[in-house]
Amino acid sequence: CDVVFRHAPELLPGALPERLRRRQCVILTNVPYGNKAACRNTGRIYAQFGRLVRGAAEQGRLRAAYCVSAREDFQRQTGLEWRTELRFSNGGIWV
Repeated sequence: CDVVFRHAPELLPGALPERLRRRQCVILTNVPYGNKAACRNTGRIYAQFGRLVRGAAEQGRLRAAYCVSAREDFQRQTGLEWRTELRFSNGGIWV
């Protein structure tokens, strides 16, 4: 079992190292939310993330995906169904 940490811009499908492209994975991420200035492109980012998750699932490579998000529009913009597993305060913002 390899553990690999990647920064969000590196998660574009073509940017993953070849040795990881065909392996099963678990995605654990803290998607952008909160600070409005830092969240200008969240709609585009959420849609791109949704395509990444959907593609991995369709290829049989996704074991699970866990996301920390406080944005109500996250589910709609990713185009995926999500369920809340846990609620907590992250930097004073309930997620």
